[in-house]
Amino acid sequence: MVGEALDILVPELYEKAIKEQGIEAIGQPQMEMMQVDPPKFKAVVPVEPVVELGDYKTIRMTPETVEITDDKVAEALDNLRRIHATWLPVERDTKFGIW
Repeated sequence: MVGEALDILVPELYEKAIKEQGIEAIGQPQMEMMQVDPPKFKAVVPVEPVVELGDYKTIRMTPETVEITDDKVAEALDNLRRIHATWLPVERDTKFGIW
């Protein structure tokens, strides 16, 4: 009987508390019942983080020059071919050595 009453009362008290405190919850709280009579509970509420940007407008970087050669381009293309290659099963015996 008390459990059923708390199941109704606690969510109402939680909603009232976050409205009174001006909390904008972005997810479900973790609730912990502290005592039953009178009802007292603890709620850990996820909220959006507060981000304060520093003086990012004064940060400067000098571009780094990179030499691109035909060998580097060929190596990059080979890596991409290897990464995106399709592996297909074969119906033959295993062979050792070069294809």
